Amino acid sequence: MGGWALLVCAAIFLVLVGLVTHWSLILAGALLPIWPLVSELLRRRRSSRE
Repeated sequence: MGGWALLVCAAIFLVLVGLVTHWSLILAGALLPIWPLVSELLRRRRSSRE
């Protein structure tokens, strides 16, 4: 009986790791096009203060 519980726990752990990896990649892919825009706005703000 303990072997089944260990397998179920391992399966749930792997599913959770897969979900975290999946959503991290989705979030990174969604934010990647926005990053140059944010860095350009920050650069303009810094140059206007000087």
